[in-house]
Amino acid sequence: MGRLPDRIAVITGSTAGMGEGIARLFAEEGAHLVISGRDETKGEAVAQSILEQGGQAIFCRADVSLEADCRALVDATVERYGRIDVLVNNVGLSTRGTIEDTTVELWDRLFATNVRSAFICMQQAVRYMKEQRRGSIINIGSVNAYIGEPKLMAYSASKGALMTLTKNTAWRYVNVRRLVSYVEIVAKTTKA
Repeated sequence: MGRLPDRIAVITGSTAGMGEGIARLFAEEGAHLVISGRDETKGEAVAQSILEQGGQAIFCRADVSLEADCRALVDATVERYGRIDVLVNNVGLSTRGTIEDTTVELWDRLFATNVRSAFICMQQAVRYMKEQRRGSIINIGSVNAYIGEPKLMAYSASKGALMTLTKNTAWRYVNVRRLVSYVEIVAKTTKA
């Protein structure tokens, strides 16, 4: 049956790329998926493809740069399935820009998508997960949180902020000594 039998999983930015790959892996492991993104055509196609391969998936359109869409995505999941077991904050923009040519508008757009959306989705999911007394949140980071690629200045800063948000939330709800050790090991490995 797999390692995620009947788990209800929401994956942001899962209409293509890495998010779609995560969704397909979760489907193989037995999860019931909520595919999300802005592109309805791509999202419906991914969900349909997973269904045709024997998995369970629906599509829920969401522009996670909007607070209302973040909250509605989590609420719609719980309304449909009665719970949310896993939230994967995968969505991310990686538009190029240095300290000299990054506009405030670009900075705000990257932080709204890469950090603010994760914060809002986590906040909404935690409400349900506390009632359930269980749940998992996975935030997709980047080595750029540590190395700060100059041409990806705003992206790198947003991934650093996401990493801190993740650690802070984890400390609030669970003992994460192992998580912090893992993060430190990954950081050392990626610098080598």
